[in-house]
Amino acid sequence: MKGEWPFVGREREMTTITAALRMPGQAGVALTGPAGTGKTELMRNTLARLARADRSYKVLPTMTCTAGPPTPFGAVHRILPRPPAEEPPMWNPVQRAAEALKATAAGRTLVVSVDDAHLLDDLSMLLIAELSRSGAARVVVSIRDGERAPEPLTALWQERVLERIDVHPLSDAEMEAALAKALDGQIERTTMARLQGAARGNPLLLRELVESGQAEGTLTDSEGVWLWRGPWKASPRLRELIRARVARLDADQRHALELLAFAGVLGLSLLARLTSPVAIERLERSGLVQIDRDGDRVQVRLGHPLHGDIVHATLPVTRARARQAELADAIEAYGARRGDDALHVALWRLESGTPATRESLLAAARQAWGGYDVRLTRRLAKAAIAAGSVEAVPLLGDLLLFSGGPGEAEAFYAAPPACADRHGRVRLDFVRGVNLLWAHDRVDDGLALLAAAAPAMLASSWRDDLGPTYVAWLAYVGRCEAALRLSRELAELPGLSAAGETVRLAAHSMVTAFTGRNVEGSQAARRALDRMDDHVATYPWLRGIPTLGAVYALQFAGDLRGADLAARHWHDTMTGNPTAWPYATTLSSLALGRSARLLGRARSSVSHLRDARRLWAEQETNVLAHVGAAELAHSLALLGDLDGARRLLQEARARPLDAFALFNFSLDAAASAVAAAEGDIGGAVAVSLRAAGRAGEMGAHSWELCLLHDVVRLGEPGAALDRLAELAGTADGPLPPLFARHAAALAGRDAAGLDAVAAGFARLGAHLTAAEAASQAAGAHRERGMKDSAGRSSWHAAEWTALCEDARTPALDLSLAPVLTRREHQIALRAARGETNPQIATALGIAARTVGNHLSHSYDKLGISGRAELPGLFRDHGGHHGPAPR
Repeated sequence: MKGEWPFVGREREMTTITAALRMPGQAGVALTGPAGTGKTELMRNTLARLARADRSYKVLPTMTCTAGPPTPFGAVHRILPRPPAEEPPMWNPVQRAAEALKATAAGRTLVVSVDDAHLLDDLSMLLIAELSRSGAARVVVSIRDGERAPEPLTALWQERVLERIDVHPLSDAEMEAALAKALDGQIERTTMARLQGAARGNPLLLRELVESGQAEGTLTDSEGVWLWRGPWKASPRLRELIRARVARLDADQRHALELLAFAGVLGLSLLARLTSPVAIERLERSGLVQIDRDGDRVQVRLGHPLHGDIVHATLPVTRARARQAELADAIEAYGARRGDDALHVALWRLESGTPATRESLLAAARQAWGGYDVRLTRRLAKAAIAAGSVEAVPLLGDLLLFSGGPGEAEAFYAAPPACADRHGRVRLDFVRGVNLLWAHDRVDDGLALLAAAAPAMLASSWRDDLGPTYVAWLAYVGRCEAALRLSRELAELPGLSAAGETVRLAAHSMVTAFTGRNVEGSQAARRALDRMDDHVATYPWLRGIPTLGAVYALQFAGDLRGADLAARHWHDTMTGNPTAWPYATTLSSLALGRSARLLGRARSSVSHLRDARRLWAEQETNVLAHVGAAELAHSLALLGDLDGARRLLQEARARPLDAFALFNFSLDAAASAVAAAEGDIGGAVAVSLRAAGRAGEMGAHSWELCLLHDVVRLGEPGAALDRLAELAGTADGPLPPLFARHAAALAGRDAAGLDAVAAGFARLGAHLTAAEAASQAAGAHRERGMKDSAGRSSWHAAEWTALCEDARTPALDLSLAPVLTRREHQIALRAARGETNPQIATALGIAARTVGNHLSHSYDKLGISGRAELPGLFRDHGGHHGPAPR
């Protein structure tokens, strides 16, 4: 951390304090609030600002009171003037001190401030009261909530001599600002959410957590982004502060704190029954616990989770087991009322070694999986199986698939526990097939198992989620038409549950959208996403690829803003859950990154995709990591980071998965973008056309449309024109006809048509594509000598380009040098980068003399004298060059 911890926010409080100090007849303010909320820093920063702004105030240094034996004037002795050698007899010492202080102000308004004023000795307290009441000084004092302030002090604000100001915890936005300033860099969203949730608006605690994380290596700077990985660990100073407070507790208070250390939250009546009301009241006053009202319930929780960590660390094993058994007995006897009581009771039974039923363990395992706590779910499911639970076998089978242990999963499916029944084995056979696809990329073997298990699966209750899962996997491997047929058959089957219908809608949205039925796909996607939160507890993996598929469906349907909102909600949901399934958080970052690029926000796209990349690196499950690498390469190419783009594209190509053929077209789109950024337009076009052909054979017509449109964007509409027109007649939604119109307008040099196409893309939020079409329109207008129209199109192109966070593409660059032919532009671009004529000739497969001739013609057209002036006409965007506007 660079420099001192920053002071941020609190503008409203600072303004109120300053106004009170300036107000005639007002003696000052009393700041009250919980420990650590920043009262001291608020006081010091406000008074420092006042001293700088107004020389008519004399601000004395803040006095900090400490606990200990009282000493007369002990708190203020540092600011008191030295008394005269001979003092008049019987002089009131408080009055003498007040007058002496006032004399030091030399006619200015004196300001005295005291921190932790509830610890003032009697004479110091009387001095503060005298200064306030007499008007000899303006006073600012801070008092911690829960501490008993002496009567002379409380009387000052009760009689309105001082204005009382409650200092509340910082807002999330203020904490984010403090972190950004303190760490001087970008903070990963998950890390930000964890720190905000842990500090709960307490700036002191936030600082301690950050400094501890840096010291312990759990908070690190990775490529300019701060990440927290690992458990919370209190700094030695914070541990000592908490330990010292806990050490002063009596037996009942310690008992209550120990119970809360394991429970987190308990009803007030239950905790009082187990300990005592007096103990809870004292803990609340000390800030070690807080009491909240939730509807009709009054609940007690720890002041901070770190309090529980300190208690855990100091508890003997036998007492820890006894406390957990006590909690389990009490909740069962009192009646489980909260939604997570069953989960807690089962865990306490396991930890304390007391008996638990297989039903309770199974219910707890399902609840843990619903909360994405993979590690706890595995433990509880295994305990339930050990207790003889038949239903826990398929649950553990599902979990092993997603928890990063493909080898362990395969062994489990091949030799399931003896308690597994025939019904459960059907599911295990099916999930085994998914495991072969998901983790081993064994397409034929995996599909064979799915097909073999399908009849029995579709005739059972398993079809609720496994039927749509079969649909999805048929699509993933590229059998889109078969997937579509099965998806329609499932829709006609009776008896799907509400949760099963949500799974079906998610799969159906993806299949229909990828095959070009975009209206149907987007409708299904919206319905699935609207219902998702209601059913993730039943099928937690819905937040994985099914949600990604629904976001893709909205993107292919042209609902780019809706897709972005859906991805953001998904990401916020995952990052807001400290035990969230990391893989789902990773995919949500991938969705956000792709969405940002489609909207033209290149730098935002890179930021989200780098988050996804970091998250993948921390997991055993790296399925679709190659897609994430390709998407990041694509966005980096738009920003001109060709070295990074090439490296990531090579990485993506090294591990494509046949089981995810439907998503692998991202690699082709990225390869085309990288080639285009290198100036190899012919190579980029060839990559896109080959990929479009594969997509068409697969039945993935939305991918085919996008890849063919990339050819149009690269300036070769003739190669895609006929097929785009054909697809526009069969695929629906706003994009297919817009793509076809773009190809036709560019091929016919229809400037007005290109302007209309650009406006159509802009309405969808596709600002980069809109800017490209407008640039092409400007070039077509110039060819007809229509300078005013060309200027308007160029202005629109510039306007939309400004929204694209420094992204550049060949279409934008070509519009700025309309006088050059494509070959001339290609050669001039390479020459501007410093390539020699032989190097350019080798790269393009032409003679060096031809290169020289093209360059000579380009110099004449551009009005320059030679090669040295080319870099000035071609802007450098970190490695990607384009001609400057002239």
